[in-house]
Amino acid sequence: MSEWQETPTHWLASDGKWYPSQQPVSPAPPAPKRSWWSTKRRLIAGGVVAIVVIWGAAAGGTDELFEVETSARTEIAAELTAVPTRASELAVDVEPEPMVETALPAQTPLPSSPTTVVPLATPAPTTMRPTVVPAPTPSPSASVAAPLVSSPTVSPVGGGSSGVVAAALGFLAVADVRAELVAEVAYNRDSYAPGGWADSDGDCQSDRHEVLIDESLIPVTLTADGCKVVSGRWIDRLDGTSYGLASEVSIDHHVALSAAHRAGAWAWDDSSKQRFSSDIGFPAAHGVTGLSTNQAKADREPDSWKPPLQTAWCRYALDWVGVKTRWELAYSVAEVDALKDMLRTCDPGAVVGDRINVESANPVIAPIVKPTAVPDVVVNAGPADVVLGSCDARAEIVVLENRGSEPIRLSGWVLHDEGRKHEYDLSVISLLSGQRVSILTGPDATPTTETVVWKQQNVWNNDGDTAHLINSNQTLVDQANC
Repeated sequence: MSEWQETPTHWLASDGKWYPSQQPVSPAPPAPKRSWWSTKRRLIAGGVVAIVVIWGAAAGGTDELFEVETSARTEIAAELTAVPTRASELAVDVEPEPMVETALPAQTPLPSSPTTVVPLATPAPTTMRPTVVPAPTPSPSASVAAPLVSSPTVSPVGGGSSGVVAAALGFLAVADVRAELVAEVAYNRDSYAPGGWADSDGDCQSDRHEVLIDESLIPVTLTADGCKVVSGRWIDRLDGTSYGLASEVSIDHHVALSAAHRAGAWAWDDSSKQRFSSDIGFPAAHGVTGLSTNQAKADREPDSWKPPLQTAWCRYALDWVGVKTRWELAYSVAEVDALKDMLRTCDPGAVVGDRINVESANPVIAPIVKPTAVPDVVVNAGPADVVLGSCDARAEIVVLENRGSEPIRLSGWVLHDEGRKHEYDLSVISLLSGQRVSILTGPDATPTTETVVWKQQNVWNNDGDTAHLINSNQTLVDQANC
């Protein structure tokens, strides 16, 4: 076998392998130089063909011409096959270039039918491409506030990376829990906040205004004497409403004074009660709320009232447990169940740890003195003398007393709140000497033989309100802080 062999579709290389003629592995072998005899044989064969063609044309027969031409071509092909191809027979020896082996792509097979050609898919090249790894997204800086969550993330009770939920549940587990909370001594707001909000640090700004200053999101505007807040910006933590005027908001005792009273504060001495009312250094004790929300909450426990904003439930429950733990107050069974439900809404990544990091306030238990009956009105000699005996904003009760020795009908008399937003005509009321009457407001107001219902709407249930008693001459007779 010669070193180079070739067929119409493949050729044999020096490495003993067949390769398609369309895709040679190495350059084709150099064309050999022909000898004088090879050239002479080609010329003789060509002359014979020419003579045959001319003769056929002269004869005028196309079929005969085709047969003669075909025969001639066959003879020429045979002659050409006999041409020496070895390098030793050539006039000049030609050494083929060395073969270089390279990887060949997959070969496309020849079609089996000359009329239908279906090319096969060519495999994709195996060249490696670099893998693109996206750059990590930078975490937001600490100054970028996280967006608000429209709905609470529910986690199992006891969850929370900071442990505050577990801590709150731990406090509840060892708390004083009772079937019902009942005070053994009647509630009197004056025992907790005599004269209204105290000025704990003596700087002319009452504790109410201290809280307003502390919780405003912008610098507040004060009155000319610097003692009262006029405006600022506050977000009601219970319903999410924004406020700009101090007159639009109230300072809410997270655990209302009367609620604390039922839970055990009734047994404290007055100093402890007043410290509870003004515990503004403890972040969970107070908060700025809108007037309507504060009135709706009143002195109700979590089993009967929850914040309208469900995303506020977690913080509300933590604050509630924090205050009651700090002041060693009791819970009702229904209250504990409600608090556990609210703690289930806590998002472990958003809770505020210091709201449950409590230190006992060490309230002092006072000797129990149980009055046998409501004291009678002290009657003075002289004409009728109607005064405001008390005003309980949380209970929505104002008490009128006639301390004079003569009866009186209150025709033309008026009772109103601060700013005269609510006004009540007292003309329907008559008082005997030494008699008192309670005027009720609020949705639960119910008349009795010793009470009168003004309206079933909250009137006094906001911090800092004042009741005014006006006589028939439109003169201020008395006023009382509620």
